[in-house]
Amino acid sequence: MDPRFRVDLIAATPNPQQCVYAAMHQDYSEGFVAADRDGWPDEQRAGEICVKRLLAGERGHYGPLEHAQIVLNAGWFPHSVMQQARTHRVGVSFDVQCLAGDTEISFVQAAGALHRIRIAELHRLWMQGEPATAQPLPPQQFPPQQLPQQQLPQHQLPPQQLPRHPLPPHPLRAPCSRLQHWGEEAPDADRHRSRQRLRKLRLRVLNEDTGWFESSHIKEVMASGLQPVYRLTMEDGRRLDCTANHRLLTPEGWQTMADALSLSVDADGGVQGFRRTARVLANGTTAPLHPPQRRIAPAGAIQPREGLDAPQPEVQLPNAPLPYAPRDASPGRADPGGRRLRAHPLTVVKVEFLGEQMTYDLEVQGPWHNFVANGLVVHNSMRYTGDRIRKAANRELELEEVFYLRPLGSYSDRQGKRYEYDQTQRAIDLELCRAAAERYRDLLDAGYAEEHARGILPFDYRQHFVVSFSLRALLHFLDLRAKLDAQQEIRSLCDLLWPHLQAWTPEFAGWYEKSRLHKARLAP
Repeated sequence: MDPRFRVDLIAATPNPQQCVYAAMHQDYSEGFVAADRDGWPDEQRAGEICVKRLLAGERGHYGPLEHAQIVLNAGWFPHSVMQQARTHRVGVSFDVQCLAGDTEISFVQAAGALHRIRIAELHRLWMQGEPATAQPLPPQQFPPQQLPQQQLPQHQLPPQQLPRHPLPPHPLRAPCSRLQHWGEEAPDADRHRSRQRLRKLRLRVLNEDTGWFESSHIKEVMASGLQPVYRLTMEDGRRLDCTANHRLLTPEGWQTMADALSLSVDADGGVQGFRRTARVLANGTTAPLHPPQRRIAPAGAIQPREGLDAPQPEVQLPNAPLPYAPRDASPGRADPGGRRLRAHPLTVVKVEFLGEQMTYDLEVQGPWHNFVANGLVVHNSMRYTGDRIRKAANRELELEEVFYLRPLGSYSDRQGKRYEYDQTQRAIDLELCRAAAERYRDLLDAGYAEEHARGILPFDYRQHFVVSFSLRALLHFLDLRAKLDAQQEIRSLCDLLWPHLQAWTPEFAGWYEKSRLHKARLAP
């Protein structure tokens, strides 16, 4: 198995065997089974009963197995594995993490003040642009036939169907500009001009080495479609609406929202509770950049000025350990002067399920792939091309970190004909991957769109994806793809899924291992 392949748990129905037991029991009971919850068998005994009465005897229908749900994150698999997984009617999502449209993104103005723009509005400006001239039109003068028909709640509408409304003043707009009509195709010049302006805005990011806030720039703004969205409420009242797998910066490092809280949800996504107290790093507490003791600066270093830039006493932040060691605070290295904002943690006090909403995300220029959303530090989107391909082309990243090639060995085609994949052939394939990465980089540098440039990449570039299963669907997937003659890569995926099934439903997994694993029988 490729050592880079990885599968991690995002969320799962708690007590899944009891859940299946209750559904099975309700099928044959006139009573209301939830009222008898205190009399249910424990998780282990519930699993044993379900195996004996439902699975081992192969009698009854198997709908109860669909109520238990598990969500997993698969990483570094070749693109072909994801393509195969999609054919088996299990939910697969590329939207690794995303934010609701009302989320405000923080930008830093020239004087140091913050300016906030809703991420849905950023996406609109990114995709449609805005003309540089023409007088603003009042809302009542917009042609009524261009207004969208709103069959869905506004927060579920795709961006092209959202109602038009004036945009609050911000640095992107000249005083005489007007918004592009929704539903209109923006002229290329308008869209290009708007993207240039957006890319020049100073996006607030956190330097993860030092803990100080700095600025970077937007690389891409993406719409991620309808996703289940949860609202986090912090101890100071600020809120963040995001998906369960959006990564947040905690004192323990980057964690998905679900992992940080040990979130429990039901089959419909509703919050059943969270078992961990999570703290999320927020923006920002003013603090001096260095302690008051005099440092020995290297020869030729600029000495700090008096006044604001002079060393200030260190502020001790209560309960605010940095999740990283400041690597640049070595003796003899000059620190920048003045006072800046540093991250501090806030405790999550409430989690609510908001249902499905249109979601968005940003890709941020390096080296710090994070940004501030509603005052909290969140991770930018993980893209499958872009910087990783560029780094491979520039030999800054190992080529096989980005592209998948099978290991050396003996293989057979679908007709059973054997062949050898030797070192010479593999070296040729690696050079083809490198040439494709270099061509991709050159196309982007020449101004080509990413969706155009990635068309020349090898099919099996490495990819991350989120996959959700009901218990029944997971057994079906293992029957089809864990069999010994399945394709090697997707069989590796099944091998990494298997420990999660064992930990989640041990009695079901025990029965399955004895009776069905590797036997290619269709699951119930």
